[in-house]
Amino acid sequence: MDEKQLYTSVSDFLHDDSFILWYFSGTDESNTYWVSFIQENPQLQPYFQEAIKKLEAIRFNIGRLPEGIEDKLYLNITERINTHQKAKKKHHSIYWFSIASSLLLLVASATLFMLTRTSQQAPSIGATSEISNEANPSGSVQLISGGKIINLNQNTVIELSAVGEASIVDSTKIKKTVDLGQDDMNKLIVPFGKRSFIALADGSKVWLNSGTELEFPTRFAQNTRNVKVKGEIYIEVAKSEHPFFIQTLQSTVQVLGTKFNVAAYEDEETESVVLVEGSVQINTKQNKSLLLRPNEMAQITGNNLEKHTVDVSSYISWRNGVLEFDERPMSEILKTLGRYYNVFFETDPNLLLNRKIYSGKLFLSNNLDSVMTSVSALSSTEYKRENNKIYIFKK
Repeated sequence: MDEKQLYTSVSDFLHDDSFILWYFSGTDESNTYWVSFIQENPQLQPYFQEAIKKLEAIRFNIGRLPEGIEDKLYLNITERINTHQKAKKKHHSIYWFSIASSLLLLVASATLFMLTRTSQQAPSIGATSEISNEANPSGSVQLISGGKIINLNQNTVIELSAVGEASIVDSTKIKKTVDLGQDDMNKLIVPFGKRSFIALADGSKVWLNSGTELEFPTRFAQNTRNVKVKGEIYIEVAKSEHPFFIQTLQSTVQVLGTKFNVAAYEDEETESVVLVEGSVQINTKQNKSLLLRPNEMAQITGNNLEKHTVDVSSYISWRNGVLEFDERPMSEILKTLGRYYNVFFETDPNLLLNRKIYSGKLFLSNNLDSVMTSVSALSSTEYKRENNKIYIFKK
């Protein structure tokens, strides 16, 4: 049988040991093989791309089984992740698993995850653009309840019970239980460079992006559910007859049961709400309001409240460790990367990339250098890292 006929679906790739091993611990030889394979078999790119996305979803999706992956296969793949992460600790030369997906950006066939550029002018950034981020001084995800401050690891899963207990499972799979005050307002703080997940007492699920604070009660009041957000969350609100309110600096989002994304960073003039499922009511502090339907986005900037139809996938992809962008200037892309990795970017204002609009996607691996190598190759630039500062300049 011809080699390319061995792959007729996404599942074929996900059941292929050589594909999984390449993704998590590839060598120079295997990288060369798969790059050549896709170049020679472009008709298989959709399956190849989707398989990579599902592997990324397993690595970054906290507490959820990625759609389309059966339990047995999921366990098989996660066992491989654990095996190769342990092997990585013993053999520091094994670093390819974190850069394999970014290497795909460098494949010659541009129909994979290629950044595309248009000639549209982006706003000027000034003499020197420094994109900075503040971080939690402790560097840890923190759960604050009453007078207690609990430092947590990256990718910690928190579940609240109806009796005021917080079940915490960290990356070591060790579970511990913390008693929260019955009437306390609690705060989950996620610094730049980290992500987290929490299941609230009513069953609502919240994914917190980098640089985010979520304030929530141990138990919701009898007739209403209220939380406060600074930063960015994706939330799946548990259905209930009691309304759910999310308060930001500029607005209040009211829902009954739905899935949506809220971006409300303090250093951004514009807040946004992107609806995936259900409906939400947006009310601003200037007494303006609108109703969102699926695939719509509300933007709140000062006194202005606008609604647009959007592709929601590009606004919620961060939850799966993917950065999707559609006609965005590189300055915005770098700002997002800065939050995600807790780094500062400084760019030369004369670079062409500062005046171009980009579309595409990046897989956000654990290795920032692999992502920056992809960005540099596709934007014809070079970069230099000094601790947590990255300088971008012309080749």
